[in-house]
Amino acid sequence: MVPYDVRSYERSREEDVKGEARVSAFFALRKAWKDRSAANNLKAQDLAAALGKDKGYVSRVLSGRARTITLETLAVFLNALGYHLSISPIRIEDLPRANYDARPAESQGLIGDSTSGAFEPEETSELAMELETKQAQRKS
Repeated sequence: MVPYDVRSYERSREEDVKGEARVSAFFALRKAWKDRSAANNLKAQDLAAALGKDKGYVSRVLSGRARTITLETLAVFLNALGYHLSISPIRIEDLPRANYDARPAESQGLIGDSTSGAFEPEETSELAMELETKQAQRKS
């Protein structure tokens, strides 16, 4: 494995990196919300009351319609839902290679191609697939 060289950093990817972070934060919050709201029959109004926030704002955050939320806001929302926000850095070279090609995997030669380094659809979790879909929609 070739070690990462900070000099190879591409500033042109900053918006993509920020977008991926926003999408990851949204999916983490959405998963926590789905789990707790289903288990406890909660509505956005209940969470808004617990947080002392406007129901419209809470609904926008939970639906992903809020333009951005701060890391602190994410932590507060998750804490109110009984979750702890944990951030762990992962070396870029340890990440699986992303596939942003919108064509079906069959036409990309990814299915049955173990040398491509891309995940086959069966190996990708539901949330990861949703994340890739959101990223592809944002890029187009």
